[in-house]
Amino acid sequence: MIASLNAQKRTILACLLSCPSHYVFLICFLIGGVVLWLGSFALGIADLEATGSPYSCKQGAMCGQRQIGFLWAPNWSLTYAILGPLALLLMLEALKGIRDALDSVFQAEMVRDEHMEPIRVCLSSCAWKAGTRARSWFLAICAGLVPALLAYPEWWVHNLMRLKAGSCQACNPSDYDWGLAAIIRGWGGGPGWPENAAFDFLAFTCEAFLLGAAILCFLYLLDLRQVLPGPESRVNGFLWPNIRSNDPRRGFQEFEEPLQLMLYACLTFFLICYSIRINRIYMRSVGYSSIIDFIQSDIMSLVKNKIVELKGSELLGVLLTTPSEAKYQEFFAGTALMLISLFSLSVIIMTVSGAARRAKKRALMYYEGRDQGGLFGLELNEERARAKKMTTWPLDWRYFQLNALLAINIIALFSLYYYRIGLYIVVVVIAALLTRVRKAVGP
Repeated sequence: MIASLNAQKRTILACLLSCPSHYVFLICFLIGGVVLWLGSFALGIADLEATGSPYSCKQGAMCGQRQIGFLWAPNWSLTYAILGPLALLLMLEALKGIRDALDSVFQAEMVRDEHMEPIRVCLSSCAWKAGTRARSWFLAICAGLVPALLAYPEWWVHNLMRLKAGSCQACNPSDYDWGLAAIIRGWGGGPGWPENAAFDFLAFTCEAFLLGAAILCFLYLLDLRQVLPGPESRVNGFLWPNIRSNDPRRGFQEFEEPLQLMLYACLTFFLICYSIRINRIYMRSVGYSSIIDFIQSDIMSLVKNKIVELKGSELLGVLLTTPSEAKYQEFFAGTALMLISLFSLSVIIMTVSGAARRAKKRALMYYEGRDQGGLFGLELNEERARAKKMTTWPLDWRYFQLNALLAINIIALFSLYYYRIGLYIVVVVIAALLTRVRKAVGP
């Protein structure tokens, strides 16, 4: 079986697992950060101020200038320079951790055939990397076609056609940003519409790539269930607890590290979705000179004043107030984060925890009908006792970090709607990510 799998053409997953993770981060940073940032400076849209109506407020209204430059839009400048590359780095490390965990269950003799003999050849990781034809087509549609259909029509309708026409009669003030710089500046002192449209196309290409890469990684994680040994798996054999292990998870603790990395990646995607949310709310607001001014005035100062005044009920009302109007970008961001969270819960609860429960049940049934001879070289009674004490829940209370990460992810999902609360969750998430980075780098 191994020979046939290795003889197949290398899949995308096999290529990803053989690629150094820091290369992925560097390439994404160079394209999403350096190229886009330098391009925005070259076109003069890195720092762009919209003056008066209809660019800062509705036609005929009185309003001042506001900043709508590329570097001032965190959903573009920060996402594709830092957050996107970091999320993909964490996802790739999670995929590599899953591969190592799959190999470890074979090396620890946790996979056995119908005669209870251990299978030591690492079949699961090979089957996972090889995949199936159906998986290849599904990934091509979900990670290739879907992101393109989401990104490029938006660029065509909201950027290219408006820039080519030279005006936008149906635009609201919130629609005017760096993507329509040529219209705002009247093609003077800035880019012409072809250069502006080309830069917009590059930005939306980065959006499609990040979305496609995220979908690809999470679908590979969901495919884990199909390669863990079992009756309904693509891999023959039966999964058993590692009775020799002193960890109460009996071998399944090997999945803890990649699951943590997956949850850290989810938190990074929360930062991306929140940046979309907060930027769209700022663009619909009037009277703020920049997104920083909006955050300070609408969130931080307002919340601080209620705390100082000791008005608890009003503070709660301020925190739970959210704009009734929502654009499709915000709806898409919320939906994407919800799907990411559901995917993560599925991998943790249904796949890893489910495999542990089935392994424990199988072991207990085996030991129940025997009076001598263990499977792992220990006394039968000791093996039976170890199997009974096995915890089948990877989120056991003794493993605080995984529990904490899952709790933060759930809170972050709900705080995306209440954007004022979400800002403080952003601080917690950044602190968690910095802790992880410091742990990875070492003292």
